Amino acid sequence: PRSASLLQRPARGPILEEEDADMEEEELPLDAARFVGNNVVKLFVTSCSASYVRPWSTRSQSFGTGTAFPIGERRLLTNAHVVKDATVVRVQRCGEFRKYAARVERFSQSQDLALLTVDSDDFWVDLEEVKFNDSLPALQEEVAVVGYPGDSDNICITQGVVSRVDMSFYTNDVQLLVLQIDAAINAGNSGGPVLDESGRCVGVAFEKMTSEEIDNVGYVIPTEVVRSFLDDQGGVGYAGFQYQPFESSAARASLGLPAGEKRGV
Repeated sequence: PRSASLLQRPARGPILEEEDADMEEEELPLDAARFVGNNVVKLFVTSCSASYVRPWSTRSQSFGTGTAFPIGERRLLTNAHVVKDATVVRVQRCGEFRKYAARVERFSQSQDLALLTVDSDDFWVDLEEVKFNDSLPALQEEVAVVGYPGDSDNICITQGVVSRVDMSFYTNDVQLLVLQIDAAINAGNSGGPVLDESGRCVGVAFEKMTSEEIDNVGYVIPTEVVRSFLDDQGGVGYAGFQYQPFESSAARASLGLPAGEKRGV
């Protein structure tokens, strides 16, 4: 697993003008992201976590921002770590000053995903859902990350390619599928959609690797994990036992595995 010390989990502006639908192929997926960008929203989260040393009290309040996007049925998708221990969640649409109160409907720490809803009808006017691409993107396929990194109120779109498809630890005990990309992912991007050339979502941005020796390494929750979260309210189970590969021939022989056998439980 990657060292936790290397991982960092990581607004308002002029409404993006729609461009001609006949986008040239060489300009994708950046142009596709511009069309979707108007529907990506910024989160303002006030959180207050419990104190396990003094269970009768809570820790000091903290404030953070993140990104979310609509997926239909008056629901917004974001990362669980963005709204963890949230006491107040407010949502702001692209190009607007008004902030709307939001509620956390579902939460999965093991998949680092959460569903929000907004009760105000005004918020949902002309807000279009982001469609999913349920297929894994190919290596070197171009993608665009849409979100609100840093303190800026303007939406940000960064472009890159899929560098790796791998398994990684979302939490200390759950290892799930991830996409590695070289597009910039920074604090505030968490929960934002990662789009393919057609403007469909191939995953949710959720963390980056920070090291002086490593550059341009960001991680994305693929749609396979997102679909599991949306379809199954039970989350991801954990078997509760540890395992390791048996590369040592002496270790295999000590357990009575046949010579040359590389598989077994």
